[in-house]
Amino acid sequence: MAGRQEKIRQWAGFSRALLHMIPMLNAVIMGAETADTMTAAAAERTAVIMNKERAGQEILRSGGDRMRIRHANMQDLDRLAEIEAASYPAAEGASRQSLEGRLQYYPDHFWLLESDNGQITAFVNGFATMEKDLTDEMYDQPQMHDAEGDWQMIFSVVTDPRYRKQGYTGILLRQVISDAGKEHRKGIVLTCKERLIPFYSKFGFQNEGVSESVHGNVVWYQMRLTF
Repeated sequence: MAGRQEKIRQWAGFSRALLHMIPMLNAVIMGAETADTMTAAAAERTAVIMNKERAGQEILRSGGDRMRIRHANMQDLDRLAEIEAASYPAAEGASRQSLEGRLQYYPDHFWLLESDNGQITAFVNGFATMEKDLTDEMYDQPQMHDAEGDWQMIFSVVTDPRYRKQGYTGILLRQVISDAGKEHRKGIVLTCKERLIPFYSKFGFQNEGVSESVHGNVVWYQMRLTF
């Protein structure tokens, strides 16, 4: 009888100990689940960040239209050539071959504005250089690009005619100015026709007078934005 009672006491003690352990086991299980949840959430945030970096900077316009700014790649060539040809007379605009060379040497110095459906609506491009003034040879000599250059040159500022007068050029110019500043350039240089001087002046560019450029047999004015 005594032996049986002793076994009962032992089982009772074991049961009480087991009951005390249950909350601890639950905490361990919940902790593991929480850790898994946090890991999944962190992975999701990382994926979102990476997707945003791949997608480019998204812009929500006042009308609700979503657009993004991104750099170019060779797959964009046909579309860029189409917009360029629609924006400049043949003697002034870059040829498809010239744009191809630029894409080979400095794709990250193309700024594209793209609609939510993937349509490129406008773009700006030009290389960096230590040269202070924009010269005609720069247009078709993409190998002159110097990633460490002090000055960001701008060669094309164009918008598809169907999308003009919507402020797209201004969006891109502000991005170019921002990026050039972050890259510690001394400033940005472009040339334009006389009628466009007031437009570029709104972005802080200063008119330096008639340029030495005779590109396309046109009188160009050199504009400079100094940081």
